[in-house]
Amino acid sequence: MLKYEVGTDVLLLVWILRHPAGILPVAGTVNIARIQSLMKATTISLDLEDWFAIWTESMGNKVP
Repeated sequence: MLKYEVGTDVLLLVWILRHPAGILPVAGTVNIARIQSLMKATTISLDLEDWFAIWTESMGNKVP
């Protein structure tokens, strides 16, 4: 989504961090530039409508 001005990887990390299950992601990299990029996810406030839009696209079905 262009409105957040970040890459897909960061946007998906934002989605995971906002998941109600309290998922704790593991970056799986030691590349400092990549870690710095992923840290942007902690500063982005994902709109609830966008959170559900990502969920809907990932499931392939509409959210009940």
